[in-house]
Amino acid sequence: MGSSSIANLYVNAKETILKDMNLYVNQSGSVINGDLSLSGTSLVDNDALKGSRVSVYGNDLIVNGNLNANNTFFEFGNPYATQNYSIKVAKNVNITNSKFSVNGTSFKDLLTKDALLIQAQGFNKDISTSNTAEASYGKFASDYINIDKSQDTFQSIVLDDTLVDYNLKEVNCGSSKCLVANGKATDTLKDTLTQLKIDSAMLGKLIGEFSNPEDQEIKAQLEEQKTKLDEIIQKGENNPNLDKEVVKLYGLKEGSADYQAVLNLRGIADRLADQGLGLDLKSLSGVKLALNIKKDTDNTGKAITNLNSASNATNTTISVSNDVSIGQRIAMLNNPYGNYASRLSKLRFASTDMAGNYLDDYKNSIWANAFGGANIIDGDSGAIYGATIGGDRQINDSVLLGTYFTYASSKIKDNSLEQDSDNFQLGLYSTINIAPKWELGLRAYAQLSPTDQSNITTQGLATSDFTSKFFGLSANVGRVFDFSDNTLFIKPFAGVNYYLSYTPSYTENNNIGGFNVDSMTNNSVSLELGAELRKYMSESSYLFITPKIEQFIINSGDDYVANLSIGNAFFSNVKANDKKKTYGQIIVGGNVDINEKFSLNAGIGAKQILAGKVDSKNETYVSGQVGFKYRF
Repeated sequence: MGSSSIANLYVNAKETILKDMNLYVNQSGSVINGDLSLSGTSLVDNDALKGSRVSVYGNDLIVNGNLNANNTFFEFGNPYATQNYSIKVAKNVNITNSKFSVNGTSFKDLLTKDALLIQAQGFNKDISTSNTAEASYGKFASDYINIDKSQDTFQSIVLDDTLVDYNLKEVNCGSSKCLVANGKATDTLKDTLTQLKIDSAMLGKLIGEFSNPEDQEIKAQLEEQKTKLDEIIQKGENNPNLDKEVVKLYGLKEGSADYQAVLNLRGIADRLADQGLGLDLKSLSGVKLALNIKKDTDNTGKAITNLNSASNATNTTISVSNDVSIGQRIAMLNNPYGNYASRLSKLRFASTDMAGNYLDDYKNSIWANAFGGANIIDGDSGAIYGATIGGDRQINDSVLLGTYFTYASSKIKDNSLEQDSDNFQLGLYSTINIAPKWELGLRAYAQLSPTDQSNITTQGLATSDFTSKFFGLSANVGRVFDFSDNTLFIKPFAGVNYYLSYTPSYTENNNIGGFNVDSMTNNSVSLELGAELRKYMSESSYLFITPKIEQFIINSGDDYVANLSIGNAFFSNVKANDKKKTYGQIIVGGNVDINEKFSLNAGIGAKQILAGKVDSKNETYVSGQVGFKYRF
């Protein structure tokens, strides 16, 4: 007869005594306000047998007193939980003749250093010698075949000390003491054939779970996998095609990118610093693990080819901000209220001259602004903030020439990928009156962007750093129409833009030894169509609005290529993003003069993708700024 079971126990008592009981600590947790004493008739690891058992599955077991246990089986780890839980004891612990079992669905989990079991004020001196520890290794049916989640099931087997050497150790953890477990793989476990034998045993246990008539198709798939695997095992470890035959069990076509990537990753398993991950990759279920790593890497490549393109998110937001700044300057120079009356009195201009020729007496300008904004990609928002300082000179009545320098700190997020960058942009701009009422706008910039990149994958955090370089040229031409007594001006314009980006080769540091990522260059050309509206209220105030549409007609870039750092073997090749994107943009700005030489201005800008989305991802870029200008 088995033991009685109880789950999620909440007790307020001086002492709680459980004999031959199974205590399950699930999501609701268990709290014992007082001492807890556990004992079993014998030490058992099966809840069908009579004994004392504690399973810490879905939450912590809290003991607000002392914990005493003898002949008790402690089990930690739940394959369905997102994290592992432990026992928290407010006072002291005395445990003897007991066993601690650490459950895991991977050797990476089981061989984790210092896995926390119990935290307390103190332990009996022989806590690590009067008790034993073991590893329980489990898998889902979905680790071996494609199966609906609702039909999936889990089974585990105990790994004896010929495979994993587990030990207990008491360590300091802050002001408390902790009992931790450490596992070390034996040479036997590191053998590929041993890994496959464990898979065969696991398949055998899983097959036994599908006995109902409606489960026969699933059972047949598992039996087929086991039969083919056993045939490979019988050939022995001297089989030169061992890894290839194992990989083919997942239906991967020989010579395909996935097949080659999985094979190359299995080929470096013995050389990985992460011992547990290397063991996982050598197993049959390790083929699926390798495919998941490949999928993660491919998704990263898609995001990187988009973020590192010549029209990337950070550059877009910086450009919107600088468009506002330069637009402010152009609007100020064309204010008809400035010295309009005095110039008319001198009768120097023909009647066909436009109001924009009535320039300020001050030919030089220094301006600066601070800006902030957001890069929003498919709902993931990253902040950007910075400052720009610039200056320009009115060369003659027809030509304005200026330069600026921008610094921006930017964060971009695209799902699990994140880029933090410092951006330094140096630019030139010019406005030329090429004919009465016709304006030509020119702009060029170069940019350096030291970038720290991080990516959260199924195998943990991957990091890298590099310095991207950008270059851009823009030109537009438009005709000015004046309305409302020369205080409202509308300039329809058309233009062309060229963008170049370069990301150097870099190394991504991760748990599989790293990737060597090839350099990437992107060239893009776009056409734009828009209108600039300027409204002047007085000598000291004006408003301008510039909506436009930008359509990319060329977007050509290098593919994302990542090779394994160990051996430089191929792993991932993702085709470059060549979508011809369409954006809508609007900027709005205004100005107030403080005195004759000094003025304050503010502006906002937004850019929205309209067509050509990559993987249907939305893109929105917004920027706001405040600034000043000083004329002399």
